[in-house]
Amino acid sequence: MGKRNAIVIGAGIGGLAVAGALGRHGWHVDLFERRPEVSAVGAGLLLAANGVRAVRALGLGGQLAGFASPVTTAGFRTPSGSWLGRMDPERLAARLGDRMVAVPRPALHRMLADALGPRVTVHTGVTVDSPPEGELVVAADGIASVVRAALAPRVLITDVGQVAWRALVPAAVVDTEVPFAETLGDGLRFGSAPLGRAGVYWYATAPAGLIAGSPAEQLGQLRLLLGDWHRPVPQLLAATDPARLLIHPIAQLASVPTMAHGRTALLGDAAHAMTPNLGQGACQALEDAVTLAALVTDGADVPAALTRYDALRRPRTAAVRAQADRLGSLVQARGPLARRLRDLLLAAIPDRITEAGAVQLADWRPPVTS
Repeated sequence: MGKRNAIVIGAGIGGLAVAGALGRHGWHVDLFERRPEVSAVGAGLLLAANGVRAVRALGLGGQLAGFASPVTTAGFRTPSGSWLGRMDPERLAARLGDRMVAVPRPALHRMLADALGPRVTVHTGVTVDSPPEGELVVAADGIASVVRAALAPRVLITDVGQVAWRALVPAAVVDTEVPFAETLGDGLRFGSAPLGRAGVYWYATAPAGLIAGSPAEQLGQLRLLLGDWHRPVPQLLAATDPARLLIHPIAQLASVPTMAHGRTALLGDAAHAMTPNLGQGACQALEDAVTLAALVTDGADVPAALTRYDALRRPRTAAVRAQADRLGSLVQARGPLARRLRDLLLAAIPDRITEAGAVQLADWRPPVTS
């Protein structure tokens, strides 16, 4: 085979992962990013076992281990600190072979960028305003994908009526153990995870319209609303710099009819942006990247390979998105009766059942190609 050329649009986690993987499989890749530099926006994220397995399939497991923090406990809590339900990450790891980790998002992004290799040429400050043509085109340009909008204009972006806040604070400001857990209030959620030397990552969600104003004002309102919650919630909020507070209305993408359009593939949020309720957004983008790169190697017919990519990925991502929606509907309960029923239900589910669901979600393997 002669030289094979691919175009990747978007240098987020999914775009970097697939560009590097294609380059390592012999493709020559032009990676286009609209921002003036390849950099990450974000604080932290969780990689379940399927995300860790995808990183290992990219050949980057050793690099990930250098900055990932193993999750040692997980579950839901009440604002007073009582546990509603827990999972044992050790048991999950024993069943899956890989364990859940928490990572600084910039470190993961930098790892993927550093691994692009000599066959990938990065073009920054370039806005792609229409679908390009090429031997292989990968649209990894996010939920507002220009490429998807042109190829599937009826696929709508939906505001789910929630807002998320995220930040990273120094570990030294917290004088108590920080487990990975989500605390559930009246339509309010607060989660935190230790990231080793990088600090502590926290996130919160609330109904849209409940909190407004400048970042400093919104942070102040969060401190008031969650000020009597268990430690370390108030401490983490008190230690947060408003200038480093990330604020995002939560949106998701309606189901796409296909992730493959001839020689063009949709990847990551461009194909299946979902709510963050399961923490699977980055994991699914990484799964996409590994799957796509595996299918287009060794002189494969690109349209046929992308048809198989769609057949493998679309049902999987649709199921994950639906599960994320169901969990969100449960844990974001509002009102005394709904909250009481939620808490009773979560407390009644045996931990082993919760763990079995987590295993089923994360039990993904890269495709086997002949």
